[in-house]
Parts: sequence; structure tokens; C-alpha cells
Amino acid sequence: MAILFLATGCIFEKPVSNNPKGIVEAYMQDLKDGNYKAAVKLLNAEASQGISQATFAKSKEKLISLYGSNVFSQIIVIVASQSDKTAKVSVKLNGMKAEDLTFNLVKENNSWKIGK
Repeated sequence: MAILFLATGCIFEKPVSNNPKGIVEAYMQDLKDGNYKAAVKLLNAEASQGISQATFAKSKEKLISLYGSNVFSQIIVIVASQSDKTAKVSVKLNGMKAEDLTFNLVKENNSWKIGK
């Protein structure tokens, strides 16, 4: 089975809950893990334009430089507001205030996506 996995290059991604909290939790985990390909799938079309793998990596590096190497040891996601089509979500990482990191989400083709 492992040989087939290596030969096909298949990567199994963890299913993501289609709600604002689940999308942001998955994005933060992908940021922590450096999983650019999975993270970019969580962004809407507008937000994903211009986000290179280097920019993604710099975001993680910036958080670590500001808050320390254990910044991802605690990830708390709080849905601040939500309607049928938009949501605002705050994230509190170890050593930071919740309002330091916020995401605006939009419904795109019946799926929640992180927007600009």
C-alpha cells in the first residue's frame, strides 16, 4: 500500500468542515504545517490571486518572529459574526490577542471561502 501511495503521488487531505470556523481552523493548521496547496483551496478566487508559496511561507515566518516559535501551540477560532453569505472570524494564537488576526469569509458556490 505504501509503495502504491509513493508511486501515484497521492496525498490524502483531511476533510474540512464547510462552516466559517472549520475553514479558518483548517487554514491555520495548513499555515502551521506549511501546506500551501491545501490552504490556497480555502481562499476565494480574489484572495488566492497573488498568494505565492513564498508569500504564504513569509506569513508563517512573520507570526513566529512576532509571537515566538510556539505561536501555533494554541489555535482558538472565534466566529464574531455570521450571515447567510458572509462571516467574520477571529483567531487567537498563543501569545496574541484575538483581534490581531481576523478573516472575512464569503459563500462561494455554496462553500465558505476566506476572502480579502
